[in-house]
Amino acid sequence: MLSRASILLQKGGQAALPLKCLARPGSIALSRSFSTSDSRNRFGIDPTGIKVLPTDFFSQVRAELYKKTGDSGTWGLGIGLGAYIISKEYLIIHEETLLAAVLLSTMAWLYKKVGPIISQMLDNYAQEILDQLNQGRIAKMAQLEEEIKLQESVEPMLKVGKDVFEILRENNAMELEHEFRSRLHHVHNEVKKRLDYQVELEDLKKRLEQEHIIAWVKDAVIKSITPQQEKQTITQCIKELKTLAPA
Repeated sequence: MLSRASILLQKGGQAALPLKCLARPGSIALSRSFSTSDSRNRFGIDPTGIKVLPTDFFSQVRAELYKKTGDSGTWGLGIGLGAYIISKEYLIIHEETLLAAVLLSTMAWLYKKVGPIISQMLDNYAQEILDQLNQGRIAKMAQLEEEIKLQESVEPMLKVGKDVFEILRENNAMELEHEFRSRLHHVHNEVKKRLDYQVELEDLKKRLEQEHIIAWVKDAVIKSITPQQEKQTITQCIKELKTLAPA
């Protein structure tokens, strides 16, 4: 293709000779770029997979072209390629071509004018959706952080767990001892009450027996006294009272 373009431009004079060497500068530049040690930096691959040429490829081609052909080389190449494409009817200029040019220019203008606004709107909408989706994640992270803090606060308590268990064991032992002593005291009081009841019962029995004996002796003595003895006794008592009276 480049050879045919150079043949068509032979009528242009000296511009034809440099066009024959267009393939050479590009190949030299590519070979140099691949042979250098910093080829990785110069041939950075776009993450989207669209850009596969070095970032300075066209600038290198333009520089080599300017070095070989001067100022007219670029224009000659462009005009020659355009004439070749039109002459071979690769590009047919008619109403649809003009319509396509108008559409492409209109789309380019809309892309430059409206594209950033629409892009910003879509970015904001996507960010809102992302924020809504992240609310649940943020809430879950906050819950997990609270649980972590709770676990960290419980950890010191676990370290003194042995002491707590020992204290609880001692408290249980004390409660059992208290219950044992309370029951023992209750049994002692009940036994004492029973014994006191037996003592009172024995005392009552003895008192009744004594009263019965006294009453029986009294009745026996009264029955054994005759009227004569009673009379003598009264007389004797009067005499004794009389002897005591002057004193």
